[in-house]
Amino acid sequence: MQFLHSEKEYPIFVDEKAACQVLENLISNAVKYSPHGKNIAIRLMSTRDEQIVRCEIEDEGPGLSESDKQKLFGKFARTGNEHSTGLGLFIVKKLVEAMNGVV
Repeated sequence: MQFLHSEKEYPIFVDEKAACQVLENLISNAVKYSPHGKNIAIRLMSTRDEQIVRCEIEDEGPGLSESDKQKLFGKFARTGNEHSTGLGLFIVKKLVEAMNGVV
């Protein structure tokens, strides 16, 4: 595992607990769907005027079908042979939108 980081800070106004829940869920999904030994990248960046901060979480998993992409953030949506409630990404979307963000 390799960690690369920057000393740059990105000040944002969000609910700390909600933001942590969002990140934990997205990172957990990336770990769950990545083959063992593959990389997960977490990137933070801002627009030039620093009005928008963007977080990207990228894994090296098999990807999603077009059908799965359409239902990804729906309530009780599951992809493939997943054994979960299907609520994780639905909750992520609701929390992000409550903080005036976009997922």
